[in-house]
Amino acid sequence: MKKYIDISGWQKNVDYEKASKGLGGVMLRAGYGKGNDDGMFLTHYEGFTRYGVPVGVYWFSYATNVEEATNEARYCISAIHGKKIELPVCFDFEDDSVNYARNKGVKINKQLATKMAEAFLSTIEQNGYYAMLYANPNFLKNYYGDLSRYDLWLAHWFNNPNLETPPRQCGIWQYGLCKWDGFTSEVDGDAAYNDYPTIIRNAGLNHLPKEEPQPQVPMEPAYVSWAAKHNFLLKDEMDVPATKGDIIRMLYNYHSTFSEEDNKSYSGLLER
Repeated sequence: MKKYIDISGWQKNVDYEKASKGLGGVMLRAGYGKGNDDGMFLTHYEGFTRYGVPVGVYWFSYATNVEEATNEARYCISAIHGKKIELPVCFDFEDDSVNYARNKGVKINKQLATKMAEAFLSTIEQNGYYAMLYANPNFLKNYYGDLSRYDLWLAHWFNNPNLETPPRQCGIWQYGLCKWDGFTSEVDGDAAYNDYPTIIRNAGLNHLPKEEPQPQVPMEPAYVSWAAKHNFLLKDEMDVPATKGDIIRMLYNYHSTFSEEDNKSYSGLLER
């Protein structure tokens, strides 16, 4: 389990260095509705990636039909294009979304909500990203049909939650507000149960650049390490390659200073 937070344009004046300590990942609102970018997305993205925190995103939906949900996915993809997104890309449809649709004369029922979620998530997948559904228990029961093929970011708030045990199977659990260093007020706290950066990279998703293999540093020979530990290498020789013969000659020069325990180690080195 890793601790995440999720934030949006409502959070400003963040101390990203402080906020990054102990943070396993951050979910950022990339935007909302018909192509409205979150005003703090770029600032948050640059602030957290500067300190190596993995970033994921969500798009707050105001879709009233399948076509609008599909277009919202495209707006989201445009907002994150070229960025290092190591965590899922999520569809967020909530009570405010339902109320917005009602004011537009559209009643959101289970069939429509499920089709809109599927339209958004499948478009995200088709464009090579890891798609995820954000939902609370009410929406899972009353608004969504079977969307089990998609990973779940569960919103279910508790007092004093046990983060090791989510209330139901999910990839991420938004458990409530929490105090997090670097912010002036409380933020949404999350617990993640999957190693998303590894899963996503291994699956070739999110258009992440391939990591260059790290050069293998040769192991220092045991006799060099042993001699250095016992101060038998001169200071100005520490960066000069030494042969085994050089080390043995130095050891002979200092053998009279050995303790009984050192002599045993020394004898073993000579045998090797």
